[in-house]
Amino acid sequence: MKIHHGVIISYDKAWRGREIALNSIKGTPEDSYAMLSTFLDALIQNNPGIYTAEEADDEGRFKFYFMALATSIDAWNYCVPIISVDGIAMKNKYLDTLIYACTIDGNSQIVPLTFVVVDSDNDLSWAWFFRNLKINHKSLPIEDSFNKRARAYTPSKFEYYMRQLEQLSPSIRHELEVVGRHKWIDPVDQHEFKVHHRKEQFFINILDRTCSYRQWDLDMIPCGQCKHACIALSTRNLNLHLYTDKFYYVSNLINVYKKGTLPIGSADQIRNTYQGGNDGILPPQVKHPAGRSKKKRFTSFLEKKVTVCCSRCGKKGQDCRSCKEPIQR
Repeated sequence: MKIHHGVIISYDKAWRGREIALNSIKGTPEDSYAMLSTFLDALIQNNPGIYTAEEADDEGRFKFYFMALATSIDAWNYCVPIISVDGIAMKNKYLDTLIYACTIDGNSQIVPLTFVVVDSDNDLSWAWFFRNLKINHKSLPIEDSFNKRARAYTPSKFEYYMRQLEQLSPSIRHELEVVGRHKWIDPVDQHEFKVHHRKEQFFINILDRTCSYRQWDLDMIPCGQCKHACIALSTRNLNLHLYTDKFYYVSNLINVYKKGTLPIGSADQIRNTYQGGNDGILPPQVKHPAGRSKKKRFTSFLEKKVTVCCSRCGKKGQDCRSCKEPIQR
């Protein structure tokens, strides 16, 4: 301020002026909490199929907020069935925590599923998050009905379990007919193999698509690092592509990004369009810890630790300030 405008002010006054300017542009955090219900109404009307949940305490203060977009809910059906969750502290006035869940598509790209904001990172918040995650992305009980149908001995039982499957997934009859009924037969002692590789033995079950090496079980594709599955399938002259999971198909990858999310406009547009949505949610009560806040993040266990090396003697595990080695002439 002194250099550019020739005005001498104190540090505290400059900081307060900065806060006033940012609040006039972005709004205050208190206004954001109060507008939460209006924001949800706008989001739901512009993007049908979205799942949201919010919770406040007895005093009307914010506790939890859960959001899963309709595009993410639909994309989950075409992604690899693996969910990763994590949380990160938010740098705001009320020290909220952002919890998120994501998966990957057939091209190993990250696909976000849900976003959750909680007042604090504790067991209660995580339990609430997982309850809503299970409600939102619940899996269909197809496996049990499919196994019963595959082992049905009479046509009547076969059709009975098929109708159960169609109630869970209407398109499953067509998909199974395309595969062919001969794929459902469980041959005796013809689907299990023992592969010898570098003085080790690995057991392959091509019917269950499992390998004791566990690579086929995790990646769900019989190639890459799991050469044992390729050897077993090649012995039977089977097509490797038929034993690759559907999540790697191009059609599935297209379906992941087929739908989009429509914007809802600025805060002023939302206020003018959706009246009466202010439910008066108050910000959470927080107690800032004593002392200066930490700036250094916690490192992951996958990150390599940096070993300190002394610039004076060259030894590891110490620096020049604590070095007591004689200087080499």
